[in-house]
Amino acid sequence: MAYNGIRLQATIYLGNLYGGYVTRAVLAGEGGEEVELAPSFDPRRPNRVQVLLPAGLAPGRYAVALYDEVGCPGTTEDLLRVTDRLQIAVASIDPPFGWTSAATAVAVAAQQPPLAGQVQFVSTPRVYVNPNQAGAEDRAAELRGVTFHSAAELHGIVDAGLPPRLYDIVVVNPDGGVGLLSGAFRVTAAPPPIVDTVSPGSWQNSAEQLSVTVRGSSFDPASVVVQCRLPGGGQYVEPRVTIVASGWRSLELTVDTRSIAHMSVCVMRVTNRDTAYADYSPITVTNSAGKFVEFAAGPSMGVARRAPAVFSGMPSRTARFLYAVGGDDGSPARGFTSGELSPLDRFGTPGAWQPLPAVNALTTGRSLLKAVRFEDFVYLVGGADAADGGRASGAILRARILESSTRWRCPASIRWTSPSTGRTCRGWRRGSTTTGSPPCSPRATRPTREGGR
Repeated sequence: MAYNGIRLQATIYLGNLYGGYVTRAVLAGEGGEEVELAPSFDPRRPNRVQVLLPAGLAPGRYAVALYDEVGCPGTTEDLLRVTDRLQIAVASIDPPFGWTSAATAVAVAAQQPPLAGQVQFVSTPRVYVNPNQAGAEDRAAELRGVTFHSAAELHGIVDAGLPPRLYDIVVVNPDGGVGLLSGAFRVTAAPPPIVDTVSPGSWQNSAEQLSVTVRGSSFDPASVVVQCRLPGGGQYVEPRVTIVASGWRSLELTVDTRSIAHMSVCVMRVTNRDTAYADYSPITVTNSAGKFVEFAAGPSMGVARRAPAVFSGMPSRTARFLYAVGGDDGSPARGFTSGELSPLDRFGTPGAWQPLPAVNALTTGRSLLKAVRFEDFVYLVGGADAADGGRASGAILRARILESSTRWRCPASIRWTSPSTGRTCRGWRRGSTTTGSPPCSPRATRPTREGGR
C-alpha cells in the first residue's frame, strides 16, 4: 500500500535471482500504463531492491516487473496498491527526533476522536520513516518492534543509522488504510540532551532569581522552559528562566518563582539548537516556609491491598510506573499473588491502575513485605507467606527493572531470575532487544524464590 501524495521510498523483495543483478523495475497499472522506476540493487543483499515511487501515481493496483542484466523479467501481479486517501488520523510522534547513532523509542498517537471519515489504528499497523521530499538515493526504514498499545497509541523503535535530515511518518493499517505525518521526525547528527538532576529539586515560590543547577550531558541550549501546573490542574504558568552559564554537562539558571503557586508541580524542558530536547520532572513548589504537606487523591487500585510491596520503575526517561505487588485482604493467610501498575505522567500524576498479567504472578501469596530498589533491580524481602498460613518468610525475590538507557530486553518491565540456581523462571519468555519509551507493555514475569522458607 502506498500513498500518492508524496515521493515514497519502497523495498521490493524477490527470490530466484541466482548470481545476477536487477537493472530495471517497472510498474504496470490496471489500464496497461507503465511507470519506469530506477532500481537500486546491492548484490550483497540480492533478495531486495530499493525504488522511489513518484508522487501522483494513479490510484489502483499495480503489477511489479523486475529485469535482470540479460533482460529476463520476473512479474508479480497485483503486488502494489496506490491510494489518494489518508484514512488514518495520525496526530503526533513523541519524541519527534532521534540521534543518527542510537536507536530511538517512539510513541505514535492518533487523534482522539478521529475526524469525520477517518479512523484510528487497527492492530497491528506498519509504521515507516520516509525521507521528506525523498530523492532517488534516499532510504526509508520500517519501525522495529511496533506494538499496539491502543487504537490511539503505538510504540516502536527507529533504528540507528538513518542519515540526519527530516522524515515523514507513514502508518499503514492491516486493512490498507494509510496515515501520514509530513516532516514530523528529525534525525540529528548530535546526541540529544539528557537531564539527570535539577538542584534544588523543590523550589520556594518567593524568589525573584532562584539559582538552579542542571546536570546531564549533550547540552547545546537554545532555550530552557519551565511549565508549572497549578494546584487543581487545568491551569499552567511559565516562569521566567535565564541561562546564566552553559556547558556540555551542566547549566546554571535563574528562575523567577514568584508567579508559581504553592503546591504546583513543574516540568523543565531543555531544547538544543538542533531542536532536540529533554524533559525533567517533577519539580515541586512550596511556600516560603518550605512546607509541602497536602495530598491529592489518585485513582484507586483495582484490588484493595493491605501492605503490598510498592516500588517505581522507569524504563525510559519519559515512561515511569508505580507498582504494587502482593499484599493481602486483611489476613496474611490470604495474601495475593497478583500485582498492578499505574503509569505516571510528566507531572507525577498517577493514571488508572492496570493489572499485571496472570503469568507475572508471584509464586505464592505474599504480604507485609518490603521492596528495596537498587539501581536496575528491585528486591522483595521477607513478609508473610500465604502458602505457609501467613507465617513469616525468609525468601527473597529479585526483579529487574528495565534500564533507563537506550536499550533493554522485552517482554517485560520486570524480569524475575534465580541467581541461586542460575535457571530462568518458569513462564519467562525471551523477547527481542528493543529501545526507548517502552515498546513492550509494562509487565512482570513469574518470580522465583531465592532462599528462605
